[in-house]
Amino acid sequence: MQAIGLLFIFSGIVRMLLSISHWREAGWTMMLSGVFGAGAGLVILAEFPKMVPWVLALLLGIDFLAHGLAWLRYAYFPQPNGGEDKAASPPA
Repeated sequence: MQAIGLLFIFSGIVRMLLSISHWREAGWTMMLSGVFGAGAGLVILAEFPKMVPWVLALLLGIDFLAHGLAWLRYAYFPQPNGGEDKAASPPA
């Protein structure tokens, strides 16, 4: 159970760092997801779910919803170069 808690904390921290680098493309939703993910990891490590299981379910549910919303919002915003990678396009 400790490995799962550490995994959620690490995942939350990575998402918070990603949100900073992509703040203009709706990074606040990724930050929200990272905060709830790290919070769920802390709850797992503290073995708090043994006392109140709905706390863990609530944190994980909000985390999953915010994470999905973050990626959908990121995909919705247009890229500065029109969505095309100039380096990867074949020569004309």
